[in-house]
Amino acid sequence: MMRHMQSRFLHELGSGDWHTLAEKNPKYLGFLMTVDPPAIFLSLWQANLYVVIEGWHKLGLSNPKVDALLLSPNVEALKLHRHGTFHYHEELIPRLYRKLLVSADAVDWTHNLSEAFKQFFDAALLDPEFAKSALNEEV
Repeated sequence: MMRHMQSRFLHELGSGDWHTLAEKNPKYLGFLMTVDPPAIFLSLWQANLYVVIEGWHKLGLSNPKVDALLLSPNVEALKLHRHGTFHYHEELIPRLYRKLLVSADAVDWTHNLSEAFKQFFDAALLDPEFAKSALNEEV
């Protein structure tokens, strides 16, 4: 799901005039984040990415590239963003979102972390021992 949201975000990013509207009137940004496809897909991609981070930690997985990216303060911001995305809030842009919104490298970091996870799991799933332990059964 996370990778699909990433793909949809990148596809939708090139269409529409959402960025022009936001530049002309910053008050539109909150509204656009709830109705505009690029913003919706970006938000869902980022929120789902935090779920992968939770699983990474719970499973005790390790990889130098992934682990280095997980040292970023964006991890905590992503956690708050996930809460803001999947829990009801009366505010148009929940306060929980703001920490990720002000991060200068959030989108690039999200992309890099997604790619690092993909590379790790693509390689790991080719390893019969990893697949066996991931499925908790014999292969």
